[in-house]
Amino acid sequence: MHMEDILLVHRKSNSKKSSTEPVKLITGCAVWKTCLRQIAFFDESSFEFNCEQDDQILRGAEALKFLLEVLTGLHSPVLGETEVLGQFRLFIELRRSLGEVLFSEHRKWLNFLMTEVKRIRSELVCGLGSNSYGGIIRQQAKNLNEVSILGSGHLAKEILPWLTQKSELTLVCRDVQKVGLEDPKYAKVNVQTYQSVSTLGEALVIAAPLEDEQILALIQSAGSKVKKIFDLRGEQNQLKLLATNMGLDVLSLEDMFAELAGSRTENEHKVAHIKKVITQRVDQFMERSELRPMGWDDICA
Repeated sequence: MHMEDILLVHRKSNSKKSSTEPVKLITGCAVWKTCLRQIAFFDESSFEFNCEQDDQILRGAEALKFLLEVLTGLHSPVLGETEVLGQFRLFIELRRSLGEVLFSEHRKWLNFLMTEVKRIRSELVCGLGSNSYGGIIRQQAKNLNEVSILGSGHLAKEILPWLTQKSELTLVCRDVQKVGLEDPKYAKVNVQTYQSVSTLGEALVIAAPLEDEQILALIQSAGSKVKKIFDLRGEQNQLKLLATNMGLDVLSLEDMFAELAGSRTENEHKVAHIKKVITQRVDQFMERSELRPMGWDDICA
């Protein structure tokens, strides 16, 4: 197998035509899941998978081009956002900890991918506009002084630095001991568990895969101050309808996407140029010549 014989199955979270039918989770393989998509990784020699009707299969160069576009934020509603790259790095760390050969450190496709992501982001993506959900939330909550974040995972920690100037900032999670906020700039962050939280701030950020019922129960028991909710869950839910009936202002992920549509249109020509550069660099990588004096494939391939 050549190092670049990578195959992806891409399934969008909103691929189902029926809004009431949930998108099936991909299981039984290495799968990277974000709020917008699931991407399953295979090599050609071991590809066995029962695809759904709307699944997209990408091989070799096309797979690398797609991954570069996703990791540089070109497929994200927040154009050029950084969270998706951090999530991918955590995914790679996990697969390596499981000893999966496809993601080992000597894999040329993966080394090329991570090198080019950094290069393209620094050369071409910077300056496209707001590139963080945290930045959007800070702008939307600028008149609210108390903020509570539900969740302590990667997304929550990406948002946290944008809100440290708030007079009161609370992180609500399952296990306080696993949060890991050693940086002095987080000294004033109040960390509580879902069971112990006594009050929620004026702005409530949902950055964890909680059910509607759990969120509403928290609001009813500790959320008398809550005025605005930022729901960053990608999964389909009824929170916007339910919370609006309670007199709360809810900004869903779809609402954020709609607000960002205008700036994306303004940057269409820049995005097209970046995609062209990605195609050129992937093609160069796939067509490169490698010096192998003994005429063998790399031993570690």
